[in-house]
Amino acid sequence: LGCGLIPGGSEELAHAEKIGHVPSKVAVFVTSWCPYCKAVERFLKENQVKYTRYDIENDPKGSKLYYQLGGGGVPVVIVGTRVMRGYDEDELSSMLQESKRDEKKSEVGSKL
Repeated sequence: LGCGLIPGGSEELAHAEKIGHVPSKVAVFVTSWCPYCKAVERFLKENQVKYTRYDIENDPKGSKLYYQLGGGGVPVVIVGTRVMRGYDEDELSSMLQESKRDEKKSEVGSKL
C-alpha cells in the first residue's frame, strides 16, 4: 500500500550503481502528507532501525534520488540493494532480516 503508488511492489534495485551515493543502508523517500510514509517511519523507529529520511517535496537531493529510482508514489524504501514501493510490514521485515544476514556473512568473510 502506498500514496499515489504505481503497481510494482518490491523489486531488486536496478539503479543501485546510479544511486550508490545514498549514504545509508536503509533510506526512505516520503512526503509529509502520506499516511503510509508515517507507518514506515514508525515501524523503523519501533524496531530501532537507523535510516536516512528524504522528504521528496522539501529536499532537492532526495527528490533527485527519488526520480532516479523511477518515482512512482511514496513511500519508497531502500534496504541494501532492494527497493520496496509502498508499505508492506512483512516485506519490510523480510528485507531487513535479509540485510542483517548479508551483513553477518560479509563480517565473517572479512575475518578469514
